[in-house]
Amino acid sequence: MADGRDSLLAHVAWKFTGQTETLATEALGYILSRSVAAREALREMVRDGGADVAPLARVATEVIGKKDERLDLVAFDERGSERVLIEVKFWAGLTSKQPEEYLERLPRDGDPAVLLFVAPEQRLVTLWAEIRRRAEVCCELGDDAGIEGLMSVMVDGSPRRLMLTSWRRLLDVMRSRASADGDSSTRRDILQLGALCERQDRDAFLPIRSEEFAPAIPRRMRDMQKLVNDATTRARRRGFVTTKGLRVVPQVHGYGRWLRIGKDDAWIPAWFGVHYGLWVRQKETPLWLTFSSRYASSVKAKLGDQNHGFTLPVGVEYGAVLDSVVGDLEEIAKTLSGWRRPRRAGGEAALSHPVDRVVAE
Repeated sequence: MADGRDSLLAHVAWKFTGQTETLATEALGYILSRSVAAREALREMVRDGGADVAPLARVATEVIGKKDERLDLVAFDERGSERVLIEVKFWAGLTSKQPEEYLERLPRDGDPAVLLFVAPEQRLVTLWAEIRRRAEVCCELGDDAGIEGLMSVMVDGSPRRLMLTSWRRLLDVMRSRASADGDSSTRRDILQLGALCERQDRDAFLPIRSEEFAPAIPRRMRDMQKLVNDATTRARRRGFVTTKGLRVVPQVHGYGRWLRIGKDDAWIPAWFGVHYGLWVRQKETPLWLTFSSRYASSVKAKLGDQNHGFTLPVGVEYGAVLDSVVGDLEEIAKTLSGWRRPRRAGGEAALSHPVDRVVAE
């Protein structure tokens, strides 16, 4: 793909902060609408993900559903039935209707149909975990059955599928098909859109939007600090967390504190708090309980990972969020209760890790 600095579309998008997803949606819709090769490439890609959809005849953008859900792109077959619903993402979160109500919109006529999310490569792992978690509330999902760069699951044992791919993969497939068909005009358009998407994927510092200076963001971060402190206090009172000899230690990656979780002689040191790095890389949640590499093997054997991201309930009062976090902490403590501290050759408990020696507040 061309460098973003060489792309007119990427340059224009950079000037219209906050409208990049809209511009990308319209650009993708334009390409798919006017190019048979691009539509066939899209069809081939979802077929690779397990959905052999009918030939796609036309594409519409910004389609409003019966429940006021707004679909970015809809690809119709020759009978006018919706076969591929496409949701465009860069760094915005899922809406309250995604993906549940969008999955409900997929036709139930016995023919294959797909809800496809397209996002930056850097976001695929965390976004797929969140999409699956939400979809499982309303649907029965099969096992992951995609290929590299294309996640795919069957929905309710039917020909309907939920998929996620990257901008890079989708546009590369479309560009290759357009080149093979000698469609140079479409190829140039795809390169323009690809440059825009690469710039979004590459630039670490996203353009600042004026609404980000509103009090909502610092208030939310303050709420997260309160949640960490209150959850720790309640867990300590219930006896499955101790902070004796430990302290609040904000890190470069966020606010939090050291604690030990477990029971009796099975206390395991961990850091509990807002972790920006894990939030970006592993799961779309700010709140984490993370164990050091020293205890990784013991923790992974019990939890499956040394980092636990808390799924925070949305649309509820603070008390319900606090209950959820404390409940998760208690379940973790119970799961780890059989853990024992690594011991030195002479049988003495190993206490050399900095977490075990951190001074009290």
